[in-house]
Amino acid sequence: MLNQSQEAAASHGSGPCLVVAGPGSGKTTVLTERICYLVNTLHIPEESILVVTFTREAATEMRRRYLWKAKSKETKVTFGTFHSIFFQVLKEEANYTTADIISGSKQVGLLEECRRKLGLQAGLAELNEEEKGRLHRLYRQQKDRRHLLDFDDMIHKTGELFRTHPEMLAKWQQRFRYFLVDEMQDMSDGQYEILRLMASPLNNLYMVGDDDQAIYGFRGANPSIMLGFERDYPDAKRIVLHINYRCRPAILTPSMRLIAHNKARFEKEISAAARKTGIVSYQGFSDPMTEAKAVASKVEEFLAADEKETVGILFRNRIQAIFVAEELRLREIAFSFKDSGNRLLNHFITADIRAYFRMALDTVYGEDLLLVANKPNRDIPRWCISGKYIDLGGLAVSMCRDATVCTALRKLQKDVDVLSGLSPFAGLNYLLRGMGYEGYLRELAHKRGVSYEYYSGILEALLDLSKEFRDGTSFLAFLSSEEVEPVAQGNASCRVFLHTFHGAKGLEFDRVMILDANEGVTPSKHVETEEGLEEERRMFYVAMTRAKKELCISAVEKRQNELLYPSRFLKESGIYSSSDASSNI
Repeated sequence: MLNQSQEAAASHGSGPCLVVAGPGSGKTTVLTERICYLVNTLHIPEESILVVTFTREAATEMRRRYLWKAKSKETKVTFGTFHSIFFQVLKEEANYTTADIISGSKQVGLLEECRRKLGLQAGLAELNEEEKGRLHRLYRQQKDRRHLLDFDDMIHKTGELFRTHPEMLAKWQQRFRYFLVDEMQDMSDGQYEILRLMASPLNNLYMVGDDDQAIYGFRGANPSIMLGFERDYPDAKRIVLHINYRCRPAILTPSMRLIAHNKARFEKEISAAARKTGIVSYQGFSDPMTEAKAVASKVEEFLAADEKETVGILFRNRIQAIFVAEELRLREIAFSFKDSGNRLLNHFITADIRAYFRMALDTVYGEDLLLVANKPNRDIPRWCISGKYIDLGGLAVSMCRDATVCTALRKLQKDVDVLSGLSPFAGLNYLLRGMGYEGYLRELAHKRGVSYEYYSGILEALLDLSKEFRDGTSFLAFLSSEEVEPVAQGNASCRVFLHTFHGAKGLEFDRVMILDANEGVTPSKHVETEEGLEEERRMFYVAMTRAKKELCISAVEKRQNELLYPSRFLKESGIYSSSDASSNI
C-alpha cells in the first residue's frame, strides 16, 4: 500500500514531473506503480513507454517488478540504460553493430597505435596536454574511418544525429511518448540534452532522483541538472517522498543534520517510518590494525546475535579495506568484496617482498631473483639468471667482466645478508628505504599514471602486519600462506559485505560500519572546491543511510606516523565532539 506522497507520485498525469526520492523512500515501488498507472488507468500503450536506468541490473530489476505487478510474462515497455537506448538509435539510424563497439583493451590498443603513428615517445599516462590533444584527434579520426564506437561516442553521436537529422528525431519522438528516468541526479549534460530532444514537444518527463545522493561527479554526472529541472520546465510538478522506510530515527536524524550543511540542494523534511530508536556509535582507534581487530570482533558479535542480519563495512577508498579484509580472513569469517585486486597476499608488492625475504631467510631461487633483480633497477640482465637455485656470490664472480653488474650483485648479496638478521618490521623498513624498493614503487606509480597512495597503503598494511611477528621465518610463512577465499557475491550464506561509499549506493544492511572517518580521507585531502566538498559530504550521507538498525563509525589517530583527526562530518552530524573519546546516541 502506498503512502500519500507515493500515491501522488505514481498517479501523476501528463507533463513534466520531478520526484525527489530520499534513501529508503520506495522509489522503485513508485516507478513500478507509475508504469501500471500509465498502462491501466491512462491506457497508454506499453510500447510508448521508455524506462531509463543507469545500470543493466537496475533495468532488469525494474522490468521484473513490473511483470510481477502486471501478472504477465512479457511486456512492450522498453527498459534500458542510457547507453543501450542510444546504441539502439545508432544501430537503426547509422548501421552500427555490437562488433563496432570498442572498450577496455581494444580501446587502449587503438590509442597505443595512434601514439606510435604520431611518434610520441612517452607512455599514454605521461603525455603532456599538447600531445594528448594530438593523440585524441587522431584517435577520433581512426574510429570514424573504421566505423568504431566507444561508450562516449554513443552519447555524442546520438546527440549529433538528432540535431542534424530532424526526421530521425521525429521518428523516435513518435516511438516514445512517456519517459521515466531513475537516478536523475546522476545524469550528464549530454544524456539530459538527448532526453529533452526525444521528449519534446510533449515533455512527458517523469524524473526520479535524490539530489543528496549525487556522488558520481567523476563520471561526468551533473547534479545541477536536477536542481535546475523546474527552471527548464516551469510547469513541472515536484513531489517529495518524505518517509524513509529503511533507517531508524537515531540513524536518520544525524544523517539529515549532516546533509543540511550542503547549500546546493532541495530543502526537505524526511521522517523515519520505524518506531524503534536504533543505535549510532563512534569510536577512535590508535591505528588501522587496532581498528581492524575491533571491527572484526564486532562483526563476530553481530553474526552470533542473529543468523539472518547483514553487515556492511564501508570505506571511502578501497585501500582502507585491506586491514579489515585480512583480519576477517584470519578469523575465517566469510565475506564478499567485489574488488579481488585488493587481496593483500596476492598483490604484486607482497610477491616482491616475499621473494626478498625468501632470498634472505631460505634459498635464493632463480624465479625470485628474476622477479626482483631490478626492483629497483640494478642493470642485472635476465639472461645471466638461470637454474632453480642461485649462488649470488658465484654469479657475481661469473659476471666479473661487467663491473656494473658484478658490483650490483655483490651489493644485493650484502643487502640480503643484512635483511636476514633483522626483525620483520626492521627488515621491511630496510628493504623499502635502505634497498630502494620504495623509490622503485614511486617511479612505477608515475610511469603507470596512478597515485602512489595506493601502493603506499599496501606497504602500510604489510608494515603493520610485520609487527605481529617476532621473527622473519614466521613472517615469511604468513606471506607464503594461502588466503581464505571470500564468499562470492550473491552467495546466500554470506552476510558480511565490503563496499566503497560509491559501491554501496542502492544497497542496505542491518548493521553498517564506516571505517576511517578522518579528515583527509573523508573528505578527501584532494578536494579543493566547495562543490567537491559537498559531493564528499553526500558520499558520507549515502554511507550513513545504508544502515537500517545500527551504525558504527570509527576513525584512527595515526597512520604511518601521521597524526590524523576525526572527520568534520562527524561534528556536522552531531555524532562526535572534540571533547569525546567515544560517543553513543
